[in-house]
Amino acid sequence: MMDERRVCISRSLGMKRRLPVLPAIRRTYLASEQWKAQDIVIHSDLNRTSNLSHPRARRIMMRYASHLPRCGYIQGQLYLLRVLFDVSNDERWVFWAFVFLTIRTNPFGPLGFDSGDPPALPHWVVDRASLSVDAGLLSRFISLRWAYILWGQSCDDRNELLWPVWNFVLRGRIHIMSFAAAMLDYVTDRLGLGMLEEGDLPFVFGYQLSSQEEVGKVLAEAQQIAINHSTWK
Repeated sequence: MMDERRVCISRSLGMKRRLPVLPAIRRTYLASEQWKAQDIVIHSDLNRTSNLSHPRARRIMMRYASHLPRCGYIQGQLYLLRVLFDVSNDERWVFWAFVFLTIRTNPFGPLGFDSGDPPALPHWVVDRASLSVDAGLLSRFISLRWAYILWGQSCDDRNELLWPVWNFVLRGRIHIMSFAAAMLDYVTDRLGLGMLEEGDLPFVFGYQLSSQEEVGKVLAEAQQIAINHSTWK
């Protein structure tokens, strides 16, 4: 099963079978103030992240930040790394999968917003009929709390629940947006919110899917939404 998931992720991310060698961890970078600040955040995040080897995770992030200092470690990325390590113990594969994955997810995160050009979310996500929230605020929540970490906080700390979600959203941006729309519909209905207000956002985006049945319901709607908006790019 792990091999199948590794192949699936590799194909979805466009990774080649023969991976490049691991880039060196540059000691000069590790001595920089930039890395020291990131290392504090990593240490704090590791203490809050379950089911993840601290030494291996920190080693991957040291290499990643050294290799791509413009990006570096950003809070939340350990949710992605945790799934990758659950799929494979091969640090070479995990590192390159993480690099390819963050190319997709970073635009939804702080880097995208700091650049002043965050991804534009389609109207059929932010203008749901049952919502009464500023579209810009809702877009920020969707991007940072869901899309940026690929729902890493939304599946009850169990990768077995998260894997079907990844299998869907890694197909492309339309699938990320379709799953976001389906999650909004499902969670607002599940919480009995009716018209979603700004004060409801922490509850909606803090909701965790806790069973295969729940994941299946959201995926079924997401698949239909993706079909209905198949021409969106």
